[in-house]
Amino acid sequence: MGMDISYKCQGNNTYHITLSFYRDCAGFVTPGPTLSIDYSSVSCGQSGTLVLNQVGTVTNVSPICPSQFSQTTCSGGTLPGVEQYIYEGDLTFPTVCNDWIVYYEDCCRNSAITNIAGASSYGIRIEARIDNTNNLCDNSPVFTTLPIPYICANQPYNYNHGAFDIDGDSLVFTLIDPMDWLGGAPIPYIFPFSPVYPLSTVSGSVIFSSSTGQMSFTPDATQITVVAVRVDEYRNGVWVGSTTRDIQLSVIACNNQVSTMSSPVNVNGGYATGPTSFEVCPGQALSFQVTNTDPDVGQILTVTSNLTNVIPAATMTTVGTNPAISTFFWQPSGADTGFHSFTLTVQDDACPIVGQQVYSFQIYVLVGTSAGPDITICGNMTAQLQATGGTSFTWTPATGLNNPNVSNPIATPTQTTTYVVNSNLTGGCSNTDTMVVYIVPDFTFTVTPTLDTICLNQQSQLSITGSANGSPYTYSWTPVSSLLGANTSTPSASPAVTTTYNVSITNSGGCTKTGSAVVFVAGIAPPLNLVASPQTICVGQTSQLDINPSSGGNFCNPTYSVACSSGDFVDNFSFNTLVNNASGCSGNVNNYIYYTGAPTTTVNLGSSYPISMQSGSSWGQGFGVWIDYNQNGSFADPGEFVYTSGSSAITAFNGNVTIPVTAIPGWTRLRVLCRYSAVPVATDYCGASFTFGECEDYDIYIDGGNLTYLWSPASSLSNATIKNPVASPIQTTTYTLTVTSGGYCSNTDTVIVNVITNYQCSAGNDTSICMGGGSAQLNGSNAVTYSWTSIPAGFTSSISNPVVSPLGNTTYVLYGLNASGCGDYDTVFVNFIPLPGFSAGVDQTMCWYDSVQMVPTGTWVNYAWIPTANISDPAIAQPFASPATTTTYTLTVTDANGCAGFDSVVVFVLQPLNLVVSPDTITCMGVGVNVSVDQGVTFLWEPSLNSNPTSQSTTLTPILPTTYTISVTDTFGCFNIDSVVVDIYVPPLISASIDVSILQGEQTILTAYMTGGVSFIWQPSEGDGSTTSSFTVSPLNTTTYTVMGTSINGCTNWDDVVVTVLSPCQSLMMPNVFSPNKDGRNDVLQPYIIGIEVVTRYEVYDRWGERVYFANDAKRGWDGKNNNGDDCAVGVYIYNIVTECEGISKVYKGNVTLIK
Repeated sequence: MGMDISYKCQGNNTYHITLSFYRDCAGFVTPGPTLSIDYSSVSCGQSGTLVLNQVGTVTNVSPICPSQFSQTTCSGGTLPGVEQYIYEGDLTFPTVCNDWIVYYEDCCRNSAITNIAGASSYGIRIEARIDNTNNLCDNSPVFTTLPIPYICANQPYNYNHGAFDIDGDSLVFTLIDPMDWLGGAPIPYIFPFSPVYPLSTVSGSVIFSSSTGQMSFTPDATQITVVAVRVDEYRNGVWVGSTTRDIQLSVIACNNQVSTMSSPVNVNGGYATGPTSFEVCPGQALSFQVTNTDPDVGQILTVTSNLTNVIPAATMTTVGTNPAISTFFWQPSGADTGFHSFTLTVQDDACPIVGQQVYSFQIYVLVGTSAGPDITICGNMTAQLQATGGTSFTWTPATGLNNPNVSNPIATPTQTTTYVVNSNLTGGCSNTDTMVVYIVPDFTFTVTPTLDTICLNQQSQLSITGSANGSPYTYSWTPVSSLLGANTSTPSASPAVTTTYNVSITNSGGCTKTGSAVVFVAGIAPPLNLVASPQTICVGQTSQLDINPSSGGNFCNPTYSVACSSGDFVDNFSFNTLVNNASGCSGNVNNYIYYTGAPTTTVNLGSSYPISMQSGSSWGQGFGVWIDYNQNGSFADPGEFVYTSGSSAITAFNGNVTIPVTAIPGWTRLRVLCRYSAVPVATDYCGASFTFGECEDYDIYIDGGNLTYLWSPASSLSNATIKNPVASPIQTTTYTLTVTSGGYCSNTDTVIVNVITNYQCSAGNDTSICMGGGSAQLNGSNAVTYSWTSIPAGFTSSISNPVVSPLGNTTYVLYGLNASGCGDYDTVFVNFIPLPGFSAGVDQTMCWYDSVQMVPTGTWVNYAWIPTANISDPAIAQPFASPATTTTYTLTVTDANGCAGFDSVVVFVLQPLNLVVSPDTITCMGVGVNVSVDQGVTFLWEPSLNSNPTSQSTTLTPILPTTYTISVTDTFGCFNIDSVVVDIYVPPLISASIDVSILQGEQTILTAYMTGGVSFIWQPSEGDGSTTSSFTVSPLNTTTYTVMGTSINGCTNWDDVVVTVLSPCQSLMMPNVFSPNKDGRNDVLQPYIIGIEVVTRYEVYDRWGERVYFANDAKRGWDGKNNNGDDCAVGVYIYNIVTECEGISKVYKGNVTLIK
């Protein structure tokens, strides 16, 4: 999906190469632990291969919100997934050239790419170009932005690679054609696409800045496009190197709206020269603010920058999440004069695919007078001052300066001094600056190697002597590529060529001094990597000691196809009388089979050795023999061509292989490769296309002279002066081998043979099983091979944890062997335990609605009752059981040994009586109904508002619809419940007219009102209409009349009305309360008179006997006022009325309550 390459100079023509590989998890094959890169120079005629090793762990860099990382294709999901792999290695160029190309290429590109026709037929290539002439030690630009953009169609997008150069070189960005593999030919774009227009946009163009690499565009459709960029670096206007990057842009359909950034505001200390560009003077503090806003108001924005890498002294702080306000701050010094660029990355938290914008900012630090950084010196050191920003300078004070009127005087102050420089600089920036020369305590040292001359593959320890040895000093050695402990006072050096090692030593005061030592390399010491097989043995066993070949050499990637049949192979190929009978054929591209068990021998430079082949089948153009200077098994090494069988098909041959004098000495491989191709055999199998068949491998050691071996201690070795002695130690022993080549170059290595003297296997802990078919699992451990037997005999097993079922107490015996073949015995005892005896309890009887408590005998560890339904707790000793039917419960108990016993108990359940109760009925309110139940011993009717609630039959007289419950017990005391519903016919509602008074001889009409009734009848019935609602009566005496209404269901109801018959002179009636509040109702108190001729006196008195009202006319009435016309108070008042009827006076007295 994307790749880039960078390099960092280590010195001595050595460069640390870093390749970043971005894998699309949806389809690209996972890369291996190594990748091979190639390098070449046309002008020098040099080429080679370097294997890079993967560093760190694979990183999931998918542009997905973190909560859904597990759903990417990298984890088996469906969301876009990308993994980052980083490979590194050190490349030492064999010579100096100005046109080195370091490149990596692979096949094949994504078939879904839309701006390249037939994209899957093209490979991918990235490259860096290096000039190492004229002691140029350049570092390439480094990319800080991940090349994995996923972009929403029709959304504006900003992207920047975030490239920076640690050397401060000027960078120029160029969009280029992506490169194909196998040579780097440019891949053509589909029209109308081109390097500067690599994807379809709304505007038909892509905005690109060659000075910053900033890209801005709005894609108009979904698409997958390839974009390639080259970054060239210039130093003082001269090109010094370049690197390329190949990325894949994925434009997808999504609804997420990307954020937008405001123009900078609050610019202080400098001034803006463009939307994202500024100028500032040295020493001035530049600050500004930008605001990023996402139209999706609920989203959270995260703002990051690459300032740590590109402008370490600058800061960018962000407040808020949407909007997010970011504040930039930097105070550059005079050393920062020139162009600086950094990127700001704004990312939202959309799910599943996050939105992102990358912006570039440019800052130009103008020329100002700078006195340079502070300097710390000690002893007799001098300080070289360096002013910039002007053409004429004056330093003060002049004390300690060799010339105060130059830009770069030498300072030798006797104490810490602050120097001020003034220049003739004109313009907006300051022409004055200061710096301090600090004087700190002195220190002395010397640098010496333990060995000033070593052989190749040997080590020499460098050391510091004098006052600078140890704390609190810090050390920095170069070159680091051949050093172990480059930041210590005693690093170990193992250079491949004569090397000068430089060290910088800094004391606690900050004073730094430098020194150096030369380690000369003369001759070749055999590379050693001792092995013991097996490395761990038992007492009395042996271990084969030997030398394991080590890696080395340069590598390349041959290209070939696979076309091999089962009949095509090399058989019985012989090299130097050593025979390898392995044969076969590989069908795996780029992953060849070779035989690591092949014989090993030692050969000498320039010597010839016979080879032969027998019983081989016929194949195309024969075969070739190469020496392969590689031990990593990748089959990716140029090797050195040493023999060819010719171009004709052959089945057997004899010949000689001559070891070239140019061969790389050391442990390596010799390989025989049969080939199926019409192309003649080439002398470099990296440069042609082959179909490889059988491969024969031989581990060899190439040496320029004889080897001598010396092992120690020798007492337990079969021969202390051979390459591969047999060791028979009785305790763990470290063996040291010294191998000397040609009599003077030697190397030493050690190997440990571990001797097991106290091996013990374990049969596990004693255990117990229960009588009656119990089993136990034995647990053997600390062995590789297990052998079990038993006492009494009869059991055997060869696994670590067999299951046993003895019939009695048994001892099991284990004989175990560890990986080294050491043996030991151990035993385990299995105890046979009887089952517990107990009773689950006596059988019990219960009513169908009741429960019983279980009462087993004994006390046990665990209880288990079954069935578990209708039991309070099946895991306790005495649970309550409430089964619906007669049930047998089985109890399993477990004792302290884990043995189980079983017993059962029956719970008999008495079922309820099958009651027959009178059917539901209906009656008129207040009319009783008889009900009964057919069987039982005791009875209870509820509610008990009936004639006999405890009898078998009773009369129910409800006033409302009622459900009556009958509870019946049987002869066992179990009860059952049934019910009968008595519904009610509602009687008619009837209301008679109010009581009435009449005089003798008068008549009146009585009226009844009825709802829900169908007939009336009045009693007594003397009168007119006794069966109607209106009944005319004329009683002679006061009489009570009753009217009865009957409903359609025959239910009756009644009401009464009293007709009072008065004599002519006895009919005066007075209310007992009135309310003179002027509401128009009951405002006046006056008598009701029937037959009385005249009222002669009408008086009202209050409670104190004072008359408040008087009248001789009853028709006027009292309005509640006193004699003065004032309202009387609420209370009780006394009235006195005198009447006259038929010449007879009569007095009426009473009281009345006045209310308001």
